[in-house]
Amino acid sequence: MDKRIPVFIIFGIVALVVTMTAFLVFVVGSLAAIAQAAPDDIEDFIDYAADAGVFPKNTELENELLDGRAIVLTSDFNAVSGREIITKLLVLESRDSSRPIDLYLRSEGGWESDLFAIVDTMDSIAAPVNVHALGEVHSAGLMLLVAATGERLVYPNTILGFHSLDRDELDEMEARYLRHFETHADLPKEWLSDRSYRYFYMTPDEALSFDAADRLVKPTRKKEP
Repeated sequence: MDKRIPVFIIFGIVALVVTMTAFLVFVVGSLAAIAQAAPDDIEDFIDYAADAGVFPKNTELENELLDGRAIVLTSDFNAVSGREIITKLLVLESRDSSRPIDLYLRSEGGWESDLFAIVDTMDSIAAPVNVHALGEVHSAGLMLLVAATGERLVYPNTILGFHSLDRDELDEMEARYLRHFETHADLPKEWLSDRSYRYFYMTPDEALSFDAADRLVKPTRKKEP
């Protein structure tokens, strides 16, 4: 009986060893680069990772929030966060389509494609979605706030950021962007016509006056004199 190991198995083992070696070299190199990086670089790396939503979540806590019909988004809009928000909206809609959903939002922005996927999902379900803008909500985050199907809520320390379009924006993208804000808010015309990709910021009171929000949530507890 021929007890020699088949050639394809040998090649498979060699390929596996090479792949694992390359992976270990990549990991060691990445760790070395992080270790040698300046503190500011490390902080930037952590910030980017957090904004991308790559850190693991507390599943038990997330389930408790869902039981209270609450969703929290504190990262950029991307494929991962978009899928998570859409999934949660659909789950809560299936549980009870008559009760509102509260979406607490703190975001610097992100991909418009993922933002519009969430907006279309909100529009397609019966449950009203209240969006609470916390901290700083810019770009795609502002787009989600103004499109809320329930209440659009801002807080005393909320700052909202709108960015104008770039001169090289595709016609289809530009039309969709402008149509969105013209439908859901009443922003200054000079903001919408600007083509220098400038940022314009709003206080909570300005957001109310520009019809980008419906209500300012005031503190429930008064400070002691």
